[in-house]
Amino acid sequence: MVEKSKKNLTGLIKGVFSGDHIAIHKSSKTGLPTERQVYLSSITAPKMGSTNRTEEPFGFAAREFLREKIIGKKCEFILEYTYSARDYGTLIVNEENINF
Repeated sequence: MVEKSKKNLTGLIKGVFSGDHIAIHKSSKTGLPTERQVYLSSITAPKMGSTNRTEEPFGFAAREFLREKIIGKKCEFILEYTYSARDYGTLIVNEENINF
């Protein structure tokens, strides 16, 4: 199992926005639930479409594949680095590294 540190985040997968962008629901020490959006490191998934951007091929399929695999499951997120105010790291679900 992965060694615990202050940079690790545990919680439930609440949302999957794309093939490399998720939301983790965690409980804080105050008892109030919080949500944190994180990105999978070393993964570049096709971009989802929006009002400003055309969807890249397989963007929807990439998101759905990840969503079906991890939504609602307990996870551990290991922070590797922060870039442009985004947290990137490794996602562990059921002792499986999802980044691979």
